[in-house]
Amino acid sequence: MKKAFLISVIVEMAFLGAATTMSLADDLPALNSKWREPQQGTCLEITQISDALPGPAGCAQIAGRMKDDLMIGYACKSGSEISFFTGLQTDNSIKPDIFIGRYSAEAIIAQYCTRISNDWPPEYDCRNEMTFKSVSSCTP
Repeated sequence: MKKAFLISVIVEMAFLGAATTMSLADDLPALNSKWREPQQGTCLEITQISDALPGPAGCAQIAGRMKDDLMIGYACKSGSEISFFTGLQTDNSIKPDIFIGRYSAEAIIAQYCTRISNDWPPEYDCRNEMTFKSVSSCTP
């Protein structure tokens, strides 16, 4: 009898826990979501979101595309923080490479860094900002 009671309590606790806690995806930019920067028309699409990473910040890895470049980074529920890199497979050209910012359901506001020159060691200028608005499609 004790064993049956214990099993029913565990099952009920698991059910209540699942019903009352929000999933990680509820607080992160949505899978396959698209975000357009209106001035330059740059579009960002988030195509992959990992399971939650260990730790209290509620972070997950994100990946996708920005124009023709691959994008990879992290998004965290704590502080609605997002950071990602683009252009990892390209020719080291001088363009936005590093984005650090915050997200909401309507926008991703990110400070971005560009490489100042192709000289070594690399130096970055991070005084610029971009706002990506949530859109239904990346096609203009």
